[in-house]
This record gives sequence, C-alpha cells and structure tokens, in this order.
Amino acid sequence: MCVITYAGSISNLENPMPAIYAALGITLLFWFIWMIFMRIDKRKTMRENQ
Repeated sequence: MCVITYAGSISNLENPMPAIYAALGITLLFWFIWMIFMRIDKRKTMRENQ
C-alpha cells in the first residue's frame, strides 16, 4: 500500500507513469506469489493423496 500511495503522490496528469508502473508491478508481484503458492499447494495435495 505504501508503494502505491507514494507512486500516486508523485504522479500527476502530465506524468501518470509512476502510478501506472506501481500498479502493474504490484499486480505482477501478487500474481507471481499466488502462482508459487498454488504450485506448492498442488504438490502438497498430491503427496497427501499418494
């Protein structure tokens, strides 16, 4: 939240790129973390079912 808030505070109508980059970066980071979590959970579930 702090990163997005800071990026929004330094952005303006003439230069919205910091906010856009922050939003994209945070979204990609959360997506990547979710994919890792799902992969680990899938492996754990497969081991329990054997």
